[in-house]
Amino acid sequence: MQTNTTTQLQRIHSALRARQLPSGALLSDPVTAPHENWLMPYYANLAVIGWIHGIRHTRERADYSRIRRWLMWYTNHMNPDGTIYDYTYHNGTLTCRNTYDSSDSYAATFLEALRDYVQATGETRFAQSLFSRGIGRAVNAIMLTYQADGLTYARPDYPVKFLMDNVEVYRGLRAAADLARYSKRTSEAEWWRLRAQRTHQAILNDLWLPSQGHYAWAKHSNGTLETRLSEWYPDIMAQLMAIAWLPLIPRHESLYTTLKARFYNLPSTLDDNLAVEKAVWWGMAAKATGDLDIANEIRAKLLAVDLRRRNLYPLSLYGHMARTLLD
Repeated sequence: MQTNTTTQLQRIHSALRARQLPSGALLSDPVTAPHENWLMPYYANLAVIGWIHGIRHTRERADYSRIRRWLMWYTNHMNPDGTIYDYTYHNGTLTCRNTYDSSDSYAATFLEALRDYVQATGETRFAQSLFSRGIGRAVNAIMLTYQADGLTYARPDYPVKFLMDNVEVYRGLRAAADLARYSKRTSEAEWWRLRAQRTHQAILNDLWLPSQGHYAWAKHSNGTLETRLSEWYPDIMAQLMAIAWLPLIPRHESLYTTLKARFYNLPSTLDDNLAVEKAVWWGMAAKATGDLDIANEIRAKLLAVDLRRRNLYPLSLYGHMARTLLD
């Protein structure tokens, strides 16, 4: 008998609880895992976004305190410039790795998670209390690499403008504007909204390849575009993220149809993490474009994944699965 949506969401939430330390830190594997574990704030933020969506369905409201602890952990571990490092966890100790994969996406997903938490709980005072040391610093991390064209580099020392990062930056700056509005900071709200709008327009205008009908997945500092469309990552996955997470426009409906005809071929069962990853991104894009047949097909495949016996990696897959399962 197939697992229903509520039960699968409850199992997702249980898996996330098993990965959280009392401090609020969210690890990649269960806290009890015998091997060296690690914490990547970007993956944790994406997991939390899905967790919030799931709670709205399952009504496991006690989990909001866990999400709040994660948001506080993130805030308390930000560097002065708003960036945040990855950590390893071993023998009960978190050790800073003094490195991060990106400065723009970590901050952007934190802002989206915080905004979603405030919207779900109504805790606008929480947003106000974090305005300077959390929200403002996260926006600053984005602005470290925000360029005149509205696109961000992945890191100050890695001057590449990635499609995926900038989709997240658009969403993160929109979230920051919402948080500023909740905090009655109207000037910041308008400033960040305009920055988000500029990023959105830059994606549509500067990364779109009219002759090829899809997006470049990266733009280098010398203007060179990465235009390949054959590999799953980042080529196809980046296109699906743009379709799923940017406002729907006819261009994206056409792009989805083209990608589906060329590349959609999920296995009958999602037996490994890569298959789950492909399923959630196809599922989110299908939902965004109204392709209910594919969305329902993928939902059934995700419900068949036995989360009692499977550990998903990266952690973000739990959040993406929750988002894909929900209408």
